[in-house]
Amino acid sequence: MKKVLILCLANPYTNPRPNRIIKYLNSKNYIVDVVSFPGNGDLIIRNKMFLFNKNSLFEKTTRNFNKALYFFTSKFIKNKNLTEKFLNFTLGTNKFKKILSSENYDFIIVEDLYLLPFAFKIKMQSRIILDAREYYPEEFNSPFFNFFKKNEILRICNEYLHQCNSLITVSKGLSKLYLQNFGLNFEVLRSVPFFVNRNLQLNDDPKIKLVHHGNANRDRKIENLIYIVNHLDNRYILDLYLVGDKQYIKELKQLIFSSSKIRILEPVPYNMIIPMLSKYDVGFYYLEPNGLNTTFNLPNKIFEFIQARLAIFIGPSPDMADIITEFKCGFIANTFEIKDSINLLNNLTLDEINLAKKNSDIAAKILCYENEIKKLDTILF
Repeated sequence: MKKVLILCLANPYTNPRPNRIIKYLNSKNYIVDVVSFPGNGDLIIRNKMFLFNKNSLFEKTTRNFNKALYFFTSKFIKNKNLTEKFLNFTLGTNKFKKILSSENYDFIIVEDLYLLPFAFKIKMQSRIILDAREYYPEEFNSPFFNFFKKNEILRICNEYLHQCNSLITVSKGLSKLYLQNFGLNFEVLRSVPFFVNRNLQLNDDPKIKLVHHGNANRDRKIENLIYIVNHLDNRYILDLYLVGDKQYIKELKQLIFSSSKIRILEPVPYNMIIPMLSKYDVGFYYLEPNGLNTTFNLPNKIFEFIQARLAIFIGPSPDMADIITEFKCGFIANTFEIKDSINLLNNLTLDEINLAKKNSDIAAKILCYENEIKKLDTILF
């Protein structure tokens, strides 16, 4: 039996991308080991190696100290061996180096660029696959990132990307960026869910139920969604299911305090997302781009909306717009001017929304992991 190691800076039981890859490998009878954040669930994993305990004050303090040393050495000393030593201490991978070096995996699938140097330290005869979920050199748009992190990320990219046996990413836009800037071809493996066999539910109610779920990140400006809905006609209501920044969620709750059209509800477990979404009419995702990664964003939630058989509303984000246009399963604002979204939504009819839901039902059979994962077959077999 072939052995695969998954390296990820996430909980693979709740993070969709490594979760689906592991389930696929399980279905092919691969032996799977995982180095990741702590978690438990229904995945078949031989060895679970946890990077660090977020709840341990000692581990958190040690990690922050090592992180500071990592950023300092990468920026000012520029000693590769020393820099990567501090990187491995920061990530917590150093404690697994000896045991993993003796395994000689058939494949190592790397889910984060920072783990790539470690993968090459333990690779032996392994084939290395990088799953790039971001265009890492532009991951953030901040002075801190540009000063301390960007050059180090470029160093890792320039040194290791061309050594990988296979490179995959999540959207055509990101793939083009890597080709333009590094001359490397990244296969596009979109973050689609497994097919969900469920009945289409058309709306015969005057109320139109909007839904948004995901991370409460200030950069995503969820207050824009709230502003839009508060300026829509009385047909529309919005439910938000948010995780992440508790202070930001608190501020958003204060923002909707006097609104009868918007609620913030408790998030549901990962495996209940699509059943939860199916109660709604329109998946609402309006994200003004603040960099290359948000410009070419193609998130899980777009495909979760489709599996839930919802119509979709977005701003003119090119990779998402390509999906909506191809399958006619939603609506795209002309610009990222908020007034354009308000005008478009206010002029939608229930028949148009129900037609988009019908088209999502068709798209769900195509945009599912069972089809998308065939691209990985060509890499693994």
